[in-house]
Amino acid sequence: MRNTPGNPVRGEDFWDRKDLIEKIWKSLERGSILLIAPRRFGKTSLMLKIHDESKKGWRPIFVDVEGMSAPEEFIVDLLERVAEKQGKSLLEKVRDFLGKIEEVGVENIRIKLRESLKTEWKKRGKDLFRKVLERDIRYIMLIDELPLMLRKFPQKKIAGEFLHWLRSIRQEPEICEKVRWVFGSSIGFHSIIRELGVTSNVINDLQPIPVLELSTKEAERMVREILKEELNIKRIKKEVMNHIFKKIGYPVPFFLQILLCSLITLYKQEGRLTSEIIDKAYTDLLKPWNRSYFEHFRERLEKYYEPQLAEIVKRMLSLIAYKGETSKQELSNFFVGQYQQGAIHLFDLVISDLENDFYISKDKDVYQFTSNVLRDWWIRYYGWRE
Repeated sequence: MRNTPGNPVRGEDFWDRKDLIEKIWKSLERGSILLIAPRRFGKTSLMLKIHDESKKGWRPIFVDVEGMSAPEEFIVDLLERVAEKQGKSLLEKVRDFLGKIEEVGVENIRIKLRESLKTEWKKRGKDLFRKVLERDIRYIMLIDELPLMLRKFPQKKIAGEFLHWLRSIRQEPEICEKVRWVFGSSIGFHSIIRELGVTSNVINDLQPIPVLELSTKEAERMVREILKEELNIKRIKKEVMNHIFKKIGYPVPFFLQILLCSLITLYKQEGRLTSEIIDKAYTDLLKPWNRSYFEHFRERLEKYYEPQLAEIVKRMLSLIAYKGETSKQELSNFFVGQYQQGAIHLFDLVISDLENDFYISKDKDVYQFTSNVLRDWWIRYYGWRE
């Protein structure tokens, strides 16, 4: 296994999370699911693993929809991929749906289909699904970054209607038994729903499955395999392994891999693997040239919330980072003091968002950063501001 942090991986570079994959397959036998994880927690790699190694009897379709901004784009792109998996062109599947067309190039078909769907995408989109899906095939539709797509819709009303339409597709008798959906989300789905002004009914048929940190045993195996592949180190002392996890905290694959990147560089210079080298690798990890690893944690808050609220949330995270752990009551008092109108209700929503997105975790009645690395980065670059 090579060390490739940050990018989706396939094949031998994928860390095989067998228990999680088995849980996903069992859930798909019963219905559709929602994979929940922040960016770089391995969600997309997991979806690609399901795609590349699907069980017998399933036909997987993977689509990253982050760049889309309209229902008709989603419908045409998804159904084109379905047709390709059937070994047919989209034109063959929808010829009578489109009527007479003079140009038969792929792009012309896409354009004509999108135009035909613009005003009646709900009904005609559902008709297209019925037409394109083969009768005796079971499909898995792996849809990555749906919330980010919804944010790009020109009108919230259309985005809300699209979520209702997707749910109606999942409930359609002719479709639901032969199609399962896996929606991947790197931002809180409930935040998007709240923002769009729709109820949670639009996703209450999806089983949520979080992509969490590795177990200690899994994480240790991952470290051994990466260091063996990258440095030909066949044995790691117990105290060295313990020190890696003391520094990193929760064994999130991404944070573990970026620390190992820094550690591998130092090992090649120093020729030894000690607690002191690990400390230096950790310090180097937080240097300015590595900020790109972490900036999206700040940027997503500015996308989630209006400017005043985003600033308050960042201050609240700074408070948690500096104190190490902070009670819910102290955080509530701080939040209410900063943001007056409807503050208590909004505070509960914000705390829920931050937990769902793995910024913080709760132990009894106190909150702390989920990751030591993220906490230390936050302190360094977004220090306490009154």
